Amino acid sequence: MGNEKFDPTWIKQHVVVGKSTQQDISSIYGDPDEKQTNANNSDTWIYHKNRSGNNLLSMASGMIPGMSTVSQARNLADVKAKQGYGNTLWFWFKNGVVTNWHN
Repeated sequence: MGNEKFDPTWIKQHVVVGKSTQQDISSIYGDPDEKQTNANNSDTWIYHKNRSGNNLLSMASGMIPGMSTVSQARNLADVKAKQGYGNTLWFWFKNGVVTNWHN
């Protein structure tokens, strides 16, 4: 998933509170990392930035000579990429429609 999709400016251009649906969010972000459903037809979907791929690189960095330098470079790039907005994105839904979001 592209990091730009966690940028509030990008989200405001692509997600409309009161109009966008769970299907819309799923088509943009894929399946949520976490999903919570309440008895009153409200749902919370949670997405984590850089949720896949980095864990494998982190594991490999400890096993392959020279990979620690690659891992350090990746961590520096991640810090740079994450400036300005959060690493987690929440969407709240009522009856399948976005009621709010936060990152």
